[in-house]
Amino acid sequence: MKLLIITQKVDKKDPILGFFHDWITEFSKHCDEVSVLCLEKGEYDLPKNVSVYSLGKEDGVSRSTYIFRFFWAIFSLRNRYDSVFVHMNYEYVILGGLFWRMWHKKVALWYVHRQRSMGLWFSEKLVNTVFTSSLESFCIQSKKTIYVGHGIDTARFVCQSDVRDPDKTKIIHIGRITPIKNLETLILAGEILSKKIPNMSVEFFGEASSDTDKKYFEQLKKMIQDKSLASTFTFRGGVPNSEIPIEYCKASLSVNMTPTGGWDKVVVESLVAGCPVFASNIALKPVFGEYVDRFLFEYNNPLDLAYKIEQFLVLENRNSIIQNLHNHTVKEYDFKNLIKKTSLNLSE
Repeated sequence: MKLLIITQKVDKKDPILGFFHDWITEFSKHCDEVSVLCLEKGEYDLPKNVSVYSLGKEDGVSRSTYIFRFFWAIFSLRNRYDSVFVHMNYEYVILGGLFWRMWHKKVALWYVHRQRSMGLWFSEKLVNTVFTSSLESFCIQSKKTIYVGHGIDTARFVCQSDVRDPDKTKIIHIGRITPIKNLETLILAGEILSKKIPNMSVEFFGEASSDTDKKYFEQLKKMIQDKSLASTFTFRGGVPNSEIPIEYCKASLSVNMTPTGGWDKVVVESLVAGCPVFASNIALKPVFGEYVDRFLFEYNNPLDLAYKIEQFLVLENRNSIIQNLHNHTVKEYDFKNLIKKTSLNLSE
């Protein structure tokens, strides 16, 4: 199979999208040739059968130039791919879908988000398959949908040594600083827990990119300052994808407060690293299995979050629970299984 992959960014050091570098490498094992068309490229080290083409965001070109380069690329490369895999950005399906149909290319969209729009609805009509993680992560009813869970390189997130301080409770959140992450819930829960748990700290890893996010970031910092919690909370900024595993391995637990919808891969990353994670997205029930009531808290409810964290930390069998969740996650959510399923579908 010769495959065209379309994605937002190819950069193994990007703190958010760096994981996709591993996906491309794994796809290359199932393909004779892989062409990657991205909006922006940074640092990468990919197999010889992979070629990367950028629309030029790293050079600051205009939106009209992006579109021209997109059409030029899919046309000039059309004899170098049989199938197309579009990662998240359904807009590319809208732009190229009719051409791919005319050229008899098989097209798959990977989409994990709670958003529903006319654009997403239209793109579903143009693809052969939609891959998504769960029922809640693709909100359009379609016979084309295949639920494959999430996929991460589990080997990268297994802790090689015990670096957690047993005398301290370190809580982390990894992800962008943006309103949908609902970070104020953790601040309010942290205020409660700081009065009950000695030597507790909370660290946020991630950046605020848009103007809206930056305004939200300032509101969070003011909230922490007003509550006299500056000694408890720290914003660490973005970290390269390659450095995220060690942060999980140093943490006592992590928290994910996004609403129900497409679930963040950070949840499975945390569990693989032996770092229990508390979440409010009910789509994560299959991840937690028999422990779902311990780790799922009510959305936007800091009291429930604080209570469940406090209850878990005093459990005598918490280490066995952590190990069981680790084993389950490694078995079910390694990205190699996901890429294999996806490649088989595209090659049929």
